[in-house]
Amino acid sequence: MDVMMTEDRERRMAGRRERALMRLQFTSSNTVADAGSQPTSCHTEKTEDELQYKYLSDFKEIVEASSRSLQEFREQNDAFSSAPSEEDQVVAADLCHLLREAATHLDDQSNALKESFSNLHSIKNHPMFLRSELQILTQQATSAERAAAQVEATAASLLENKASHFVKLLERQAHIINKAITSVERECIAAAAAMAEQASTTEAALLQQLANGHETRRDAIAAEIERVKLLEAVLHEERVNKRHDQEKALEEMRKKEHAGHEELWHQLSSHATEVALELSLAEHDLLFTADKLGYNVRVLGERNKENKEVMTELQRNLHKQKASLAGLRSQYADEKDSTLAAQKKLIKDAQHANQSLVSLKGKALHFKVADEEELRQLVAFKRNRLSKLLQKLKCAQEEICYLCGSDPLGCFGEIKLPPPRSSTDPEGIQLDEALKDAHWQEILKKNIPQGFNQKLKRLEVAVREDI
Repeated sequence: MDVMMTEDRERRMAGRRERALMRLQFTSSNTVADAGSQPTSCHTEKTEDELQYKYLSDFKEIVEASSRSLQEFREQNDAFSSAPSEEDQVVAADLCHLLREAATHLDDQSNALKESFSNLHSIKNHPMFLRSELQILTQQATSAERAAAQVEATAASLLENKASHFVKLLERQAHIINKAITSVERECIAAAAAMAEQASTTEAALLQQLANGHETRRDAIAAEIERVKLLEAVLHEERVNKRHDQEKALEEMRKKEHAGHEELWHQLSSHATEVALELSLAEHDLLFTADKLGYNVRVLGERNKENKEVMTELQRNLHKQKASLAGLRSQYADEKDSTLAAQKKLIKDAQHANQSLVSLKGKALHFKVADEEELRQLVAFKRNRLSKLLQKLKCAQEEICYLCGSDPLGCFGEIKLPPPRSSTDPEGIQLDEALKDAHWQEILKKNIPQGFNQKLKRLEVAVREDI
């Protein structure tokens, strides 16, 4: 886009420069043509002073036209001074300064000519004064030619400084000014020659010369008009082509922008569709989540109420259990004291029985010759006594299991008495081995409440000692 705009701006600047050059050339040519195309309806009654006054008027018009062309060229250069590069701007400023000086010089000459013409109105019948004025005008034309040469020299120096565009324009304008000055000088020389030949030539020859000049100028004007028309046609064609190119470029740019906008619209529409779908899905998810959370809140509220009721019931049961536990603890303490007293008594009885058994063993060793029947009776007595002790032990175990809430058979097993003494076991060794049996050891290893194991061990020791 920037490249197209830059190329378009360069084309506009080039077309503007060409049109300015054509306008300057056309103005200078029209100035020369207008200067030479004054009506020649001179009658034989015109005097020499009137012809000289006419030539001076033509010279004034030429100078004024040159001044106007310089002014137009200065305006064009002011328009061109907006070039993008800084170097061109500096060169354009220098050119404008030189052109202003040249225009000021030509304005001074025009003012001098106006003063001369104001004086000629009063003394136009003096040929000598007219010749002196013609010499002054010739000197002014020479000074203008020098100014043009100075402008050309400045243009050459600027050309060396790489300011080609503006220097070419200045060279062409200087050339145009030089041509105008040359034409003015030629007119002045022709006027001087005519003034010199006025004394020897006739009025008819002068009229014929003026008629010939009129025809020549008319042909030049016609040719210039044709050339201007041709230039106008060329410029019109260029403008039309340029307008067509611009319209074509604008149409292409419009198509590209339309394609880009359409593609962007499709993208935005697809994105909007996706966003709408995502929003609908998100809304559905949120509604589902809200329903689910509402259901969970309702269910959790009901469960919370149920849990509170259950907790209240459990607290009531806990208080009841605590009360029953406190009663059981007090009952257990009472039973514990009675059990300890019974165990102490059983231990004493077992110790006494054990001592009696030991004494009996000693007696059996020392009195082997004693009556066997008496020994059997003694053993039966001891056996009966041991059976009673074991029965008491069983009762104590049942009380312990009742306090613990367990089965006596499951905790201690069945308590069996040792077999009766045979003839081969006179010292009651079978009873001692029966007490050391694994069944008795398993009974002692059952899960008895804490503190009763030691008591049972003591009771076992007492029974063994008694045996």
